[in-house]
Amino acid sequence: MGADLVTGVSNAYIDFVRQAWELKEKEIQNIPITVDLDIFHPAEVPREAQTVLFAGRLEKSKGIEVLAQAIPLVLKELPGAKFYLAGQDHGRGDSRRTWSQYLTEKYGREIIIYLGSLTTQELVRYYRSATVCVVPSLYEPGGTAVFESMACGCPLIASAVGGLVEIVDDRRTGLLIRPASARALADAIIELLRKPEMRREISQNAVEVIRKNYDLNSAVRQTLAAYTRTIKSFKGRK
Repeated sequence: MGADLVTGVSNAYIDFVRQAWELKEKEIQNIPITVDLDIFHPAEVPREAQTVLFAGRLEKSKGIEVLAQAIPLVLKELPGAKFYLAGQDHGRGDSRRTWSQYLTEKYGREIIIYLGSLTTQELVRYYRSATVCVVPSLYEPGGTAVFESMACGCPLIASAVGGLVEIVDDRRTGLLIRPASARALADAIIELLRKPEMRREISQNAVEVIRKNYDLNSAVRQTLAAYTRTIKSFKGRK
């Protein structure tokens, strides 16, 4: 590998890169995903009751199939729950229908609300209004939606995979669940929807952690420092 600088967004992703590219001796700089806190921050508006937001591509790797299996389990306990799906729609396996078509046909448009691909400002509005946000990915190096939802104070449920376990402190800044488990996802959704005090505490903790560790300015400083060290080292070798 000829690059003088290699970066990764999480330790899990760095480990993956080391193995995939056989970079056993190469130093890889961990520069995590960050958010612009001028855009992503809480607002003094009441959150909707029993609304679940999924923000990401509607495809298997992002956990849409797991959410689809969890929905009836949630509705059995909380029939008033609604599910907002924000992101690019994808086909459902070999079916000609997309995931949004399948879910709206099965549960109705009052329960499944497909929002399509949103602008940043539109997405922020839903982060601020949804009761909880779910990121049931099967694998995730960093997970932009995790940082964005936490920054907006939207209580988070995420799979315990990849870099997500480095970001989310289970039951403090969000709930980590067993990956690919519809039952685990449904139980976490039901628990958070039923416990406003728990949601409030998780929201406050998450906002604090994002502000302290994942501000956009922090990434700029880390990136600048990494480039400065690399350029200095390169000039020294020359």
